[in-house]
Amino acid sequence: MNKFTTSAVSTSANVRSLIASYLSKSALGAAIAALFCLSAAMTSSVALADNVAGDFSIGSNPNGDWSYGWSSTLGSTFNLDSSNTASAYGLSGLEGWFANQSVTHEPSVVYNSTTNSIFQPSFTTYQPGQLALNLGGNYYSVVRWTAPSNGLYSVSATFSGLSAAGDSTDVHILLNNGSTFNSTVFGSPSPTS
Repeated sequence: MNKFTTSAVSTSANVRSLIASYLSKSALGAAIAALFCLSAAMTSSVALADNVAGDFSIGSNPNGDWSYGWSSTLGSTFNLDSSNTASAYGLSGLEGWFANQSVTHEPSVVYNSTTNSIFQPSFTTYQPGQLALNLGGNYYSVVRWTAPSNGLYSVSATFSGLSAAGDSTDVHILLNNGSTFNSTVFGSPSPTS
């Protein structure tokens, strides 16, 4: 099977309509969220579509075509997150997977499963249906999408900052651990596709 990995290396990033795996890492080690949505469509006679936020689940890892985890460097060994919660950071409705690689249990992947905004003091607001990746010291937070079969796939992504304190992050889309897209997000929301 082909593995597609979309990743963002960041202190904070927001991603809408994207497919694959996302990495979040801060040189400062600050615990700032990265918002992420991912979608893919197969470009054959049978159209398939996946969406990282819409398909998110704390029920299992991997979850269908999606896996939630972390790596120590961009494109290095992928490790599955080891614990899940329905109340990340003590916030009801903020579901998540945690790697437990730091004192605050990050890196992590969290999702606002409610129809209301969830505020995490003092700078981060998770909008309804948004997926966020949080760095963990020197570790990347990763969401990985694995193609269900060989074929041609269309991947689209928009990354932007999530924290009201401002963001600066590198973003990358990887295919089989090789970079196919590189950019930087400055400020919030300041999207890049």
